[in-house]
Amino acid sequence: MMDYDEKYFETEIREGFKITGMMKRFWAAGLEVLKEIDRVCKKNDIQYILYFGSLLGAVRHKGFIPWDDDLDIAMPRDDYKKFIEVAKSDLSPNLYLQHFKRDSCLYPGSIINTFAPQIDNDFLKRFHGCPYSAGVDVFPLDNWPDDPKKRNNFEQIYVIIRYLAIRTDPRFNKDNIPEVYADLIDSPTKEDIEEVLKGVEKYLNRKIVRDDLLHEHLAEIADELSQKYNKTKSEYVGYINDLPMPGCKRGIFPKSAMEKTIDMEFEHYMFPVPADYEEVLCCLYGADWMKPVMNSAGHDYPVYKKQAEQLENLFKIYGAPAPEYFYL
Repeated sequence: MMDYDEKYFETEIREGFKITGMMKRFWAAGLEVLKEIDRVCKKNDIQYILYFGSLLGAVRHKGFIPWDDDLDIAMPRDDYKKFIEVAKSDLSPNLYLQHFKRDSCLYPGSIINTFAPQIDNDFLKRFHGCPYSAGVDVFPLDNWPDDPKKRNNFEQIYVIIRYLAIRTDPRFNKDNIPEVYADLIDSPTKEDIEEVLKGVEKYLNRKIVRDDLLHEHLAEIADELSQKYNKTKSEYVGYINDLPMPGCKRGIFPKSAMEKTIDMEFEHYMFPVPADYEEVLCCLYGADWMKPVMNSAGHDYPVYKKQAEQLENLFKIYGAPAPEYFYL
């Protein structure tokens, strides 16, 4: 378990943004998950890097971006496959592996500490007093075609398929999807979806089964498509940025930027980042990546807002007072 001085959990202002004591505890809970992932990766010789906002936070803030609250890592596809496999046996039994093939997971994979808020003492002690589900999103990095035209077509068809996978998933609705993705729920009609599906079938030259598991079929197809160029020589690698992420361009960068990694401080602990992190950040966020853009995390803030509402209602039902710091 990671050690923190209790002063770390005090509310503070960083770069003009208020970070509550509970958000600090949520950060610490996520870092416990990341440290366990780091242990498993080192044990099994698996390469990974901090990615997206976590990479930007490490370089620019030596930790979390003040207005961000989640953790992202990325792995080359072969390492990702190996990690998903070894995590089943090597990961702490206190953590859970979510995977798009079987869970309501917007991303390819994630490691979390619980599926719902917890208030038992052992859990709270293990995760620094944070009762909420915290974890790390894990992204696979695949080869991209070198030819710009092929690259553009590749991205467009992938995004369409992933969009359809989310749009047709009956588990996603306004109650359990981040507000920034709500337009994915409200938009096209069944007729519109059918028309797009026919276009996708024509492009892929394959039949897509229309049944209650349509969303799973589409997720599988998207995952297969993302690996299309992994057996061909390519100068580019990345994760296809298929969901709206404010301020983020696209997850593609020269493969050479990943040839070496270095350890970099993140909230007083060290984690691997690409040695050529400037190249990666320029590709992800543009040339002005060093300029902070407040409230650009790409998801609801705080990410545990709905969990906090659930917990508050639970305490009301049982007529018991919640620890004061739960709402700080």
